[in-house]
Amino acid sequence: MPGYSEIVPLLIIIKLEQFDYAGATVIASLMLVASFILLLTINLLQAWTGDSKVLDHASSFDASPAARQPLPLTESAGARTLLITIALGFLLLFLLLPLIVVFAEVLRLGFDSYWAALREPEALAAIRLTLLTALIVVPFNAVFGIAAAWAITKFQFAGQNLLITLVDLPFSVSPVIGGMVFVLLFGLQGVFGPWLAAHDIKIIFAIPGVIIATLFVTLPFVARELIPLMQKQGTDCEEAALMLGASGWQTLFRVTLILRTILEWRAEQRLASSRLH
Repeated sequence: MPGYSEIVPLLIIIKLEQFDYAGATVIASLMLVASFILLLTINLLQAWTGDSKVLDHASSFDASPAARQPLPLTESAGARTLLITIALGFLLLFLLLPLIVVFAEVLRLGFDSYWAALREPEALAAIRLTLLTALIVVPFNAVFGIAAAWAITKFQFAGQNLLITLVDLPFSVSPVIGGMVFVLLFGLQGVFGPWLAAHDIKIIFAIPGVIIATLFVTLPFVARELIPLMQKQGTDCEEAALMLGASGWQTLFRVTLILRTILEWRAEQRLASSRLH
């Protein structure tokens, strides 16, 4: 429903179907810029923390000068050049060239046309709904991702592989199939449809449906980022806390989330101090 349950990606598709290429380009460029800024910020933070952790991990094995020397590259220069050329060519053809076309089209429209397209009521409503959906979905994903990663990496239990499979399921299932499942559940002819209609509760083609569909698509991301990290941390601190009588919630918050963060921060401070000396 335009202005009510229409998020930004759907609005882009609608404008393309209406041959409004200028409006679709303007909104797409806004999404590209916002996504680029967020991803760049995340990558810079990961690089800032990751460099220290890698160096600290390496120094714990061997602090000799020989251990700090880079490993020799055994492949030939020709092979390296070929691989780099293939990677850069692929990025240029399928990523950079489309981006250049989008922003060239935006510059051709001019700032006044760009601003006018963004100020359309339909575009503003779609942007607001997209931001609202993100503000609701991100905390849910964070809570689920932390809980799922903690359960998978810190404990052994029956059904562990099933839980990992369910976490990965949205990666392999088309969003169209996910949408069909929600229609079968919450649509007028669905499992819960008659009850929802009797109580005048709207989920499909309404804001709750948008949020649920977004949750389904983005469900694995936080968990899949945290699982390798928690696996590398091991379970020694958690086992010690449980043996000392800590509950599961106390172990999660005080050990896994807080204590390990403090220990990693102190390790980084010691490494920074050793560099200065």
